[in-house]
Amino acid sequence: MSLEIDKKIMKAIILSVKDDFNENDYAIMEEAIEYIKKSESYQTAQLSWSIEGYKHVLKQREYCNGFCSRLLYEYHEPISEFEIFIEHCITIAHDMQYPNDEYPNTCKVLSGICARSILIANEILCLIKNGFASGALARWRTLYEYSVIAISIVKFGEDTARKYLAYNDIVNYREAKTYNEHAESLGFKPITEEELSSLKIASEEAQQEYPELNSKQDYSWAKPNISNGSFTELAKATDINYYRPFYKFSCNYVHGGAKGVFYDLGQIHGLDEENSFKLASTNYGFTDPMQLTMIALLNIISAIVSLAPNINHLIQIVYLQDKRVEITESCHKVENDIKEREIEYRTVNNTQSD
Repeated sequence: MSLEIDKKIMKAIILSVKDDFNENDYAIMEEAIEYIKKSESYQTAQLSWSIEGYKHVLKQREYCNGFCSRLLYEYHEPISEFEIFIEHCITIAHDMQYPNDEYPNTCKVLSGICARSILIANEILCLIKNGFASGALARWRTLYEYSVIAISIVKFGEDTARKYLAYNDIVNYREAKTYNEHAESLGFKPITEEELSSLKIASEEAQQEYPELNSKQDYSWAKPNISNGSFTELAKATDINYYRPFYKFSCNYVHGGAKGVFYDLGQIHGLDEENSFKLASTNYGFTDPMQLTMIALLNIISAIVSLAPNINHLIQIVYLQDKRVEITESCHKVENDIKEREIEYRTVNNTQSD
């Protein structure tokens, strides 16, 4: 290929990542494709793959940009308020004066959980902005687990926090063994015997210090406060176990069960076998993920504040509780309006087809 052709193709590639792809850009793309077709360097099959796939990606990006703009227009108020809610939680966490001298392990665990939870909340926000309701609920599942753990750590005390951290040594050794079992098949370099031995020693020391830790029970660090090492028992030991129906429902979008295949949160009338291949971004189903995310964040922030409460933080939490209700109602109203429009549209279309 000539340098001129290379430049035209490069320009088309650069244009393809623009958010404001327009008709002129399409013209440049078409011109680049024409040059490629005339080149003897590519076979017909390779050209077909590149051209058709490339056009589809460009059109899909253009469609997605338009869809997201319309979604943000419809949900401007609840989504904007949701973003502000997350920022307020970050502010409270940053302002916290952790009593590390008194609760070194508890503070370490809770500060880590808080940072991870804020990240997850922003991931949920990103999924909602792009129309992925089921994905947002699936991501909330982890956030709920962290909220249960945060409350449990505060409730059970410093020793439990120490065991929570110690259990990580058991997980590291367990995962290292699993990795080595499959390293050759994956074409990866295995962990050395020396490294594996070091991980094993750390795991054994953790179990010697805390005999209740069990590599097959991920929540055994909470013993003897719970009867077994299951998340179910841990959640029962907190005051937020009544969210379990949502938790179980969210599992459908994490695991491979049939419910996750044939029912989609983002569809007004769910999902069935006939339209299962029509799944795409939707403008419906965000109320539950948004509300549940705010609740979980508040539980985590409240757990942290309980270590060293002050009146300003308590006032902020009460205010955020009120805002959570307002944001939820705002989102629910938008969804109801969309649902009514959809039902009316389908009714009119069905009448005309008859």
